[in-house]
Amino acid sequence: MKKFLGLFSILLILISCDDGKVTVQEISFESVDAAVCGQLVYKVKANEILILKITENDKAFSNDQTLLNSPRVYNINTNNTVSFRSYNGVASGNNICGNPPATKPDVVEEWTASGGTIEITTTINKSVNSTTNATTIVGYNHYIVFKNITFVKPSGNQFYDSFIFGYYKTTITPLNLSFSNAINKCPSGLNDIITSKIGSVALLSYDNNPSNINGTLGIKTATISA
Repeated sequence: MKKFLGLFSILLILISCDDGKVTVQEISFESVDAAVCGQLVYKVKANEILILKITENDKAFSNDQTLLNSPRVYNINTNNTVSFRSYNGVASGNNICGNPPATKPDVVEEWTASGGTIEITTTINKSVNSTTNATTIVGYNHYIVFKNITFVKPSGNQFYDSFIFGYYKTTITPLNLSFSNAINKCPSGLNDIITSKIGSVALLSYDNNPSNINGTLGIKTATISA
């Protein structure tokens, strides 16, 4: 009888400890640099990989600054997916981008997002020349946040009202606006002067006042307008 009561007490303790809540495993990739291969934007941290794939719109990461408080928004569905993988060893991009993907280390746990939205805010990344003080656009910063996202995982669902993926940065090749060829004036009657180089032409149009261009030697200025 005493043994039975002892076992019954242990059972009650176990039941009381199991309140039906899913164990929450916190994951964070905000400070990790993003990489890209194909349609995948991903982040690798030790033995974990967070993967974002958007196929609904090829303009999701376009190099165009978004308006203030107006991010690009995409629903998480079969076309736009978010997943998390945990491996039994150090992971790398080869685990998802290799051809074929690397089979080692092994995936020990995978979460798949079943709902929520993807918000992308794009801002300009500028560089200032310390000599000329000229500002050049060198790329764009895409700040990604998942809102009201639900991850389906082996032990149950895990919900975040806001989960920060962080930045995915794209670069651009600045235009070379240096023209060294001779300047030519268009035929009489056209108030234009041009210079050129391979693949580019610079055109300057001026008003009907010839004194803006012709006359004595020296530097002359005029206001640029539409």
